[in-house]
Amino acid sequence: AYEHDIQALSAQVKQVQDDAARLQKAYAGEKAEDIRKHEQSVSEAWSVLLGRSSDRRQLLVDTVDKFRFFGMVRDLLLWMDDINLQIDAQEKPRDVSAADLVIKNHQGIKAEMEARTDSFNACIAMGDDLLTKGHYASTKIVEKLSQLQERRKEIND
Repeated sequence: AYEHDIQALSAQVKQVQDDAARLQKAYAGEKAEDIRKHEQSVSEAWSVLLGRSSDRRQLLVDTVDKFRFFGMVRDLLLWMDDINLQIDAQEKPRDVSAADLVIKNHQGIKAEMEARTDSFNACIAMGDDLLTKGHYASTKIVEKLSQLQERRKEIND
């Protein structure tokens, strides 16, 4: 909505600039100079507004990226918590058939972990990309990346 308002204002600013150029030709001396100063002040204010609007838009895009990354990290951490609970909830085998069942269960968990490799890689790549771009939340992103990688290492060991 805000960008649409700016586009609407753009036409009005262009009209003011065109009118100022036309009036400067029609008037001479002090009047022409006053018109030029007013037109220059409108142009400068317009440039400042466009710059601030662009900065704000970039901040919003960066914030969306940050929360998308944090959401990916959260989902992977929750998944790893679930895996740890599954592993911890298993009883110690007392006979060969129970040991066989535990081994099959662990193989299933390992297959699930391998299936998540792409998700981990995508999340880490996104975090690295945000850091490369100099994201405003770089400290938190580094923290989340470290947390994710440490937990992944723990679960793989």
